[in-house]
Amino acid sequence: MKESEVLELKKSLATLEETIQTVVAFQNSHGGQIIIGVGDDGTLLGVEIGKNTLELLVKDVSSTTSPKIYPRISEEKINGKTVIRISVEEGKHKPYFCKGTAYKRVGRSNIKMDSHEIEEEILKRRALDTSFDSMACEATIDDIDENKLRDFLLISNRMRRSQYELVDIPNTLVSLGLISRGRLTNSAVLLFGKNPQRFFPQFAVRCGVFKGNNFLDLKLVEGSLIEMIENTYKFVLSYMKKSVSIEGARRIEKYEYPEDAVREAIINAIVHRDFEVPSSCYVSIYDDRIEIKNPGLTPAGLTLSDLKKESHPSLPRNKILAKMAYLAGYIEQYGTGTTKIIRLCREYGLKDPLFSEKMGFFTVSIYNSKPNLSKRKLAVISLLRRGGKISAKDYARKFKITGRYARKELSELEELGFITKRKIGRNVVYNIGTIEEQQ
Repeated sequence: MKESEVLELKKSLATLEETIQTVVAFQNSHGGQIIIGVGDDGTLLGVEIGKNTLELLVKDVSSTTSPKIYPRISEEKINGKTVIRISVEEGKHKPYFCKGTAYKRVGRSNIKMDSHEIEEEILKRRALDTSFDSMACEATIDDIDENKLRDFLLISNRMRRSQYELVDIPNTLVSLGLISRGRLTNSAVLLFGKNPQRFFPQFAVRCGVFKGNNFLDLKLVEGSLIEMIENTYKFVLSYMKKSVSIEGARRIEKYEYPEDAVREAIINAIVHRDFEVPSSCYVSIYDDRIEIKNPGLTPAGLTLSDLKKESHPSLPRNKILAKMAYLAGYIEQYGTGTTKIIRLCREYGLKDPLFSEKMGFFTVSIYNSKPNLSKRKLAVISLLRRGGKISAKDYARKFKITGRYARKELSELEELGFITKRKIGRNVVYNIGTIEEQQ
């Protein structure tokens, strides 16, 4: 036996992580087989197999891969010696990862995939996947509300200058791509159904207001996608506190949270939720924050930190719903929702929102407090607001700290959005950012 693009030889299970990397590389390429108990030169060595060896091997592979991989693993005899054969097919949900890293098979080697290759595989997969919102539904034309459809077309024509007209319900839905092979898609009912919850009981938002551990109010929001967005937002707005100030003869009212950031988070939760999970979305209002939670995690290949990057790819789980939300003016540009929420919170003088995942849910937490800044950081913000620029060297000299600590603090202020970094020749300097100091 000789190693090749589709065959890997391992002496033993001692190099388990390398074995799992090969499994991932085969899944991301054209499949292959791993024989454990054979030397690199093809010498048959054999392995000892305990009572639960194969079961534990399957568990190790599945627990360290994403999406989870369950290869076929068997015990075989070759010339009287026991070996383990791992058979891996080409994956249908590329890219696959081992402990956060994707590999591909090139010749006899496992090579790390770069970010462009990963993004390309994700886009290919998304193009081939059949999303929930594009699947056929058992509903009929009688379940569609003509008024909801007409209102949507008016909004779309006004917001995006669309040219859709309501000739009749079937032909209009066909033109919108909401009828497939003569049957309504799930999107048609979610958008324009008279009673979408009859077919999708999980399509709802549970809103709650809390004081400590006690409920102050609770509301179940149902209806079509647009109704849910608007009514959820109205509920949250009714519980957001206002401050009042007088500027000249004008009375200025300001909510404790940026309205557009809250609205954006609600839209994202409803449009991008995972319908395969039989649960509602949740909006919880606390004294110090608003939490907006939807079933479903970030797409494979994206991390929570990627959501803070302007350049992260747009991978909508529900492509048709996302398109309809765009036509209705709820989504301005794909892939910018999370960075828009961050920017709006920073411009409001609030600390950054928190994106988190737990127990199959994605959560956006928006806080009503300001970042906890030291007197030194406040001083440099105040200094930069008067114009000019500062380098890490100047910062260290002015506040009598080390250069390393100065760079650390300036980087933290940049991460929070208070200052921006730019390069002038060989020097790196910082200017004031978009948040105004509000201390």
